[in-house]
Amino acid sequence: MIEASRRGDVQEVARLLQTEPRLLGDIESEPHPLVTTPLMQAARHNRLDVAKLLLDRGACIDTLDIYTWSSLMHACHE
Repeated sequence: MIEASRRGDVQEVARLLQTEPRLLGDIESEPHPLVTTPLMQAARHNRLDVAKLLLDRGACIDTLDIYTWSSLMHACHE
């Protein structure tokens, strides 16, 4: 989910959410050592379509990473 969000692969994100809805809110640390969410990665890499899909499915905008950055802060960083 993290990699698909980073790449902007809307179809893959939708497929993963269909089969594993719990991935929406999971904080994953693989393959990257930083704790992140799919929404954070979509925001950081300017993947608007993926971010919109995740938000429409109920992604939490208030989740913070280990540096206390939210998805909004990731979006502003780039």
